[in-house]
Amino acid sequence: MIKTVICSVGTSAAKALGVHPKKLMDWVQQQKSVEDAAEQVFSTFREIVPEGENLKNKLSAEIHSLFRIGITNQDRVILLSSNTDDGYCCALAVEKYLKYHRNSIYAKAERITGLQVVDAETFKREGVVNFVKRILQEVDSYDPSNIILNPTGGYKALVPYTVLLGMLKGIKCDYIFEQSTTLLELPPLPVEFKRSQFDIYKDLFEKIERETEISQA
Repeated sequence: MIKTVICSVGTSAAKALGVHPKKLMDWVQQQKSVEDAAEQVFSTFREIVPEGENLKNKLSAEIHSLFRIGITNQDRVILLSSNTDDGYCCALAVEKYLKYHRNSIYAKAERITGLQVVDAETFKREGVVNFVKRILQEVDSYDPSNIILNPTGGYKALVPYTVLLGMLKGIKCDYIFEQSTTLLELPPLPVEFKRSQFDIYKDLFEKIERETEISQA
């Protein structure tokens, strides 16, 4: 059965590059292009086999968790990165690695508009919203039972949103916590939201909306 794994991506793919994480953005911007920088990052771990201790010690958090999940050549992996050059560079490097070691897999790195940590308001107003919307696009296009959310990499602030979305939509969340080698599986909660139950009171809700108010005080 083909599964779709939606994975948030950070910058741990560049850990073997020898560049301090705070200087990674500058390094990427000094290269010919983000794509060229991604190729250089990819070259630092391209030949590392995705198994055993390599997963934890030599490969990125995203690759570690994806191979623990058990991705195959037939699966789909959506890599959601921050809207920053260093984040997108690392997502592209992970995409290249997946295609190299799972030659017919569908893997795609995507920037999420507004997803950054320089401007907190933009993060809340655009970044998180666009992140959730992108996941929902996949949920609406495929059977939720074949989708796995993987919030291992990327901004930790996205983890609760991802887990909550999984609970509300009945989607499993798999991730690896910090330096653990154990894949944590959070099954969907046995809770169903039925809009039909509220349709019975539609007229009442509309009346409340039209005719009531809450004072400013």
